[in-house]
Amino acid sequence: MSDPSQPALNWTALVAACGADESLARTVAGEFSVQVSPQLELLFNSIGSGHTRAALTAAHKLKGSLLAVFAPRAAACVIELETALNNHADTEQLMNQLIIEAELVRRECLRAPAAEPQSA
Repeated sequence: MSDPSQPALNWTALVAACGADESLARTVAGEFSVQVSPQLELLFNSIGSGHTRAALTAAHKLKGSLLAVFAPRAAACVIELETALNNHADTEQLMNQLIIEAELVRRECLRAPAAEPQSA
């Protein structure tokens, strides 16, 4: 399972990856918060309908989105889910954990720190 000592979202790493541009980091976080629910829904529906290849594709895309916003715990859940899918193992518990972790990341993205006021 994911490591609870890691943050849901590593804001410092996200800002650094955006060239220290906090505005860009907030934009990336905002885009993630909009896209995560449809990505989860596609993954959930693919698993539910027994389409393993589609589920793996959806999981890979979601993992990329999570890694792009430096969300290590949720990304770890997806990695475990991909393994379970490849092994034709039960995914229900992993999906439940992923939904919780992804929601934590989404909330952190929505609470991205406000820009520091510029001094004249």
